[in-house]
Amino acid sequence: MKTGDIGHFEDELLYINTRARDLILRNAENVYPVEVEHCLETHRAVVEAAVFGVPHSDWGEEVKAVVVVAAGGSVEVDALHAHCSARLAAFKVPTAWQIQAQPLPRNAAGKVLKNVLRGDADMRLVEE
Repeated sequence: MKTGDIGHFEDELLYINTRARDLILRNAENVYPVEVEHCLETHRAVVEAAVFGVPHSDWGEEVKAVVVVAAGGSVEVDALHAHCSARLAAFKVPTAWQIQAQPLPRNAAGKVLKNVLRGDADMRLVEE
């Protein structure tokens, strides 16, 4: 059976790391978005986060984070970068950021629509 999931066994237990299509390949290093999302969501200013890969001419993909802060709240990219740098390997730390107050787009089942976020990121790349 193929599920499209990537996982590993540890102490005879199966852990699911991510969906194969969500895996970010940054400069020949695997980045699991869920790991970076969990790290970001431990920051006191972050309500929720979504992480995905966007094209990069030298690295293949770079790590982009869309971070939701509470209404009326704010956080600086430098603070988020420092937070991640203290907890993650350097290649896993996002290099592209979007901070917003509006919630992440979700489907009827409550899953984050990363394809919508990727589309927004692609539009921004074209505009810049």
